[in-house]
Amino acid sequence: MWQLYICDIMYQLPRQVKNKALRVWQHVDAHQRIALFYLTINLPILGILFGGAFDQKIQHTFTLFVCSLTASILLAPHLLRHGRMNKLFCWMGALTVEERRAILCLEFRKVRRAPDYVDRIKPFIFRIGMCGIVLSLVGASPLAEDSYFSILCGAIAFYLFGVFMMIHASILIFAPTQK
Repeated sequence: MWQLYICDIMYQLPRQVKNKALRVWQHVDAHQRIALFYLTINLPILGILFGGAFDQKIQHTFTLFVCSLTASILLAPHLLRHGRMNKLFCWMGALTVEERRAILCLEFRKVRRAPDYVDRIKPFIFRIGMCGIVLSLVGASPLAEDSYFSILCGAIAFYLFGVFMMIHASILIFAPTQK
């Protein structure tokens, strides 16, 4: 029902407002789009949680996890601008300009496969994977049980797992095939 209401609103908007919204959307970077997508897909779940007779602790924990993960996605590019964090975790810095453009524009067929691709990103795979494992263990430890810190560690570990999977997907795309 609410989807029809949103469609009616969009249909009634003047053309100038629609064009301005499209121009604004073009300036939104990849992390902001991912965070907005994640928040959007979780809104119905939050609606069900708060509309039903669920335990208040479950509502609180899930809401805090969604907000923490969204904040982690949005803050990651800003944290990676600093020297030490950039050197340790910014795996996109190891890519060539063509590979970076292909990932951001989703145009993979135009890039030739580099023989040294896996060697360039292997240190980042290890660092990001280990950081995710450590954060998962810290968040699940008895010291952080039932705390905001535990939820934050879980959200950041979940984000790092997503980055880890993205790096492995890029290996399938950019690494040379074995014959």
